[in-house]
Order: sequence, then structure tokens, then C-alpha cells
Amino acid sequence: FLLMADFIPGIAPDIVYSKATGNVFQTVKKKSLDPVIVPSQKSFENSEIVPWGVDNIFPQRILKEVRKSTIVGPSLKKQAEIAYDEIVYGTEEPSEEGGEPKFKRSYDPKVEAFFRRSHIHRYAIEALRNFYYFYFATPRLIFTADRSEVYSLSCYKTAHFRFGKPNDIGYISQGHICADWESYYSIDSKFVRSLPLIDIYQTPDFYKEESKNFEFIYPLAYPTEDEIHYPLVDWNTARESGWLELSQSIPRFKKALMKNQLSLKNLIQIPSWWWEWKHPGFNKKDPIKRKEIQDLEADRFESFFKGEDNAGNSMMVTFISDPQYQKEYQGWKIEPIENKMKDGIYIEDSNEASSHLLYSLGLDPAIVGVQPGSKIGAGSGSDKRVAFNIYVDTVKSHQDLILEPLTWIGEYNGWPAYKYKFKNALETNDTTSPAPSRAATVEPDQQAS
Repeated sequence: FLLMADFIPGIAPDIVYSKATGNVFQTVKKKSLDPVIVPSQKSFENSEIVPWGVDNIFPQRILKEVRKSTIVGPSLKKQAEIAYDEIVYGTEEPSEEGGEPKFKRSYDPKVEAFFRRSHIHRYAIEALRNFYYFYFATPRLIFTADRSEVYSLSCYKTAHFRFGKPNDIGYISQGHICADWESYYSIDSKFVRSLPLIDIYQTPDFYKEESKNFEFIYPLAYPTEDEIHYPLVDWNTARESGWLELSQSIPRFKKALMKNQLSLKNLIQIPSWWWEWKHPGFNKKDPIKRKEIQDLEADRFESFFKGEDNAGNSMMVTFISDPQYQKEYQGWKIEPIENKMKDGIYIEDSNEASSHLLYSLGLDPAIVGVQPGSKIGAGSGSDKRVAFNIYVDTVKSHQDLILEPLTWIGEYNGWPAYKYKFKNALETNDTTSPAPSRAATVEPDQQAS
């Protein structure tokens, strides 16, 4: 028996692998996730921040786990890419027929200049990426020197942000940014930057009277059920249930089995009489000489079996028999060794784990294109197009949240009351316009004429 920890770095030490039978023995724990132990010197009981997780590095642990998954990370990236498109703005005009208001795009020099200064496309990408990982984004607003308007908009990395400690009535006025919370956990550190927060329920006029700060954080949190400060993303159920861990353990097990499995294809059995018949005096030779003869015959046999030149050749052998007693002597016997790995061991388990991960992410397999496991494809072009359009319709709440700071900035800067939208939200709802360039390609008519 071998401890799997000896040849798989990072695997639990209580897993044992038998090379004789191929069995893997593991002690099953009741909880899918081990409890996190916080060092005494990193206690946050009297801290000036609200720790994210008991050890304040919950986002960092999430990122480490996601980087090991072939599904979660790419799927979160795919969600952000689908939700993203050019940010447009304009006004909504009542429909003549009394239907949905009609959006009319605008081009305002002040807004266009703001978008250029802010590299607004980068803000959208960064905010969406952070949002889908944590249901949380931290846009940064920079004001002009005279505080007459917001000069630019960007986005901090969510994993670097922590809330400050609330006051006696529960109000939080400060946020803190640090790229290494594992090493620095005091706001007095020179590596921690403290910034005031914008109260999203206060009007922008309230901040025109505030004259001390020129940089703010506008916290964007998706509403969840029971969390107080930091939201808990829905796909975290894949972690809590153990499916994420299971999906990561399957390739480790398969790698270990393939590494330790003997690559044997055939079992060749040679009768003992054959050696004396083929090489007279074989049994009387010393062991070293007998070994040389056996190796020679094995090499001859292997050379016949291998090589492209021998493909399709016939094999002729001498069959020994005793006509007097009608007796047949046992000859060489070749038996193929069954290879269990070729049957795709753990494929069904991998497919089941993949399905649970995609379900927790709320992503249709048709959008991903290929699902790991036994299913090679995930639907036709029509399936992909419909799944894409349905998904874009369902992410409007996510898009509205990312665009919320622009509405606040527009009111502060005195711009007209524009509506801000991602362009793909307009294209999905516009059934009269040509097919959008970003949508899935329409499948050609393949019916026989």
C-alpha cells in the first residue's frame, strides 16, 4: 500500500492506494470543508475592520480554489463576457402604440469625455469580473480639485477591499484597500489605504457639501438573504456541498492511477518443455545463461509483434504433438490484459460533478459549448442562440447594478437624466433590428427544398 500524499502533493494524508488491487481507501469526514483555524495574533475581535470570513482572507481562499477548477473559473469569465458590452446612454421616449418605451441613444460631449478619462470599457470588464466572483464590486470615484464634478470612475479589486468597523448605530463610513491581507491586517500599516464610502441611499447633493475628500468608494453588493456586510455568492453552494472538491479530486486520482499502473498489454505463457526442445540442454545450463536465452527469445517475439513493417503479416508456428498417444503438447499462450483505464474510469463521476458546478453557476451547458465528461457536445447552434438570449435577459439586474454609479455621477455632475445600458440589453429586446454581431450565429436553414 502507498500513501497517496507521497506522490500527489497537497492531497489529504488519509488516502491510501493499493497497487495490487487498485483500490483507494479514504476516511470520509462528516463536513465537506475543514474548519478554518485563526492564529491568535490575527484575532479581529478588537480590529478596526470587518473581517471577511473568520480569518479575513475568505476571498483569497475562494480564488485559490477556483484556480484549481477547469469549470468554475472559465464559467465565471464566460458570465462576465456575456454580460459585457459597450455602455450606451440616452433617453427613453413613450411608444406611440402604448407599448414599451423606446430608447434613443445620445452623444453628449461631457459624458464622452468622462468615458474616455475613465476608460469606461475597462471599468465595465473589471466590475463584472469581480461581481461574478463575489456578488460584490468596489468602484472608485475621483472628484475634481474644486469638487464640482466626478472626474473619473474605475474599480478596485474586490478581494482587496474590507469594510471599516461600524459605529454604535451600525453605520460604516470607511473602506480599506490592501493587496495582501494575509500579511497586513492593521489599517495603520502603510500597505493599507483607507477611503470614505458613499452611502448609496444618500443624494449626490449631500456630498457636494463634504469638502475633505476627493476620492470615494461606491460599494456595489448584490442583495442576498442573511449576510450583513459581505454577500455570499450563490455558486458557493458548490463548495459547501463538496462538488467542487470532488471535481478537483477526480483528475488527481486518475493521474495517480495512470502513474502507478503497469502498462501491460499481453500475458505470454511459455510451456517449460518448449525451452528444452528449442534449446537442448537448457535445463542444465546455469541461471545466467538461461536468462540470456529467455531474453533473446523475448526480443525476437517482440520484434515480430512491433513495427509498421509487420502490420498485416501472418505468423506460422510449429505445433508439437505425439501421434502414438494422440497427445497435443501445450504451446505458447497469449492473453490480452484488460486495461480498465481505457473504459474511462470516473467519467460518469466527472460528468455529474460538472453538471452540479454549472447548475450552481446558473449557466446553461449550451453556452459553454462542451461539458467535461461523457457528453461531447452541448446542443446545436439554435440551442446556443436561444440559451445566449435567455441568459442576457436574466442578467439585467446584474447590469443595472454595475451601471448604478453612472446614474449617481450623472446627477452629481449635472448631466441630463440619461438612462445607462449595456448595448446587448437593447439588442436582445429589439426583435425588429438585424441580428446583433455579438449574439450567437443564426443557424442556416438545413431543411430540404
